[in-house]
Amino acid sequence: MKAVVVQQSSDLKTEMNSENTVLVINDDIGFFIAVTSRLMDRALNGRLKKYGVSFGQWPFLMMLWAEEGLTQRELSRRVSNEEATTTRTLDRMEADGLIRRKANITDRRQRIIYLTSKGRSLRDKLVPEALAVSELTTGQLTLKEVAALRAALKKMVGTLKEPLR
Repeated sequence: MKAVVVQQSSDLKTEMNSENTVLVINDDIGFFIAVTSRLMDRALNGRLKKYGVSFGQWPFLMMLWAEEGLTQRELSRRVSNEEATTTRTLDRMEADGLIRRKANITDRRQRIIYLTSKGRSLRDKLVPEALAVSELTTGQLTLKEVAALRAALKKMVGTLKEPLR
């Protein structure tokens, strides 16, 4: 069995067993992805708040701008959220006048989600804010590096989602 040690500096090495498996936090991809995600979330959240939208609502808005008329379950799956979290977020979005829910005429247990005119109108305001955060985040990368990063992250997401299907 391999032991894993999380350390603060790549200068520190700790031998835990005969296989010498060491995870150095400064070299860990997961750590950098998590930190990058949190920092991007904060940057975007500050911009979204000006429009009365929370960061938790952002992926639902993006998905609904692309395709309305999804069930809550499908929307939850597409944004990789737990269904309970999706329900709470959609409750808030409905209270804020961003979405409306309609019963599915073929299955009354399902709720179909549609944007309101207010929800649709936010697209032209919020997308430039998100693009500005992306530009800030990737501004020091070349176009080739951005493309490679995007491709690698998509592959990683696909790999992690596969066992969940």
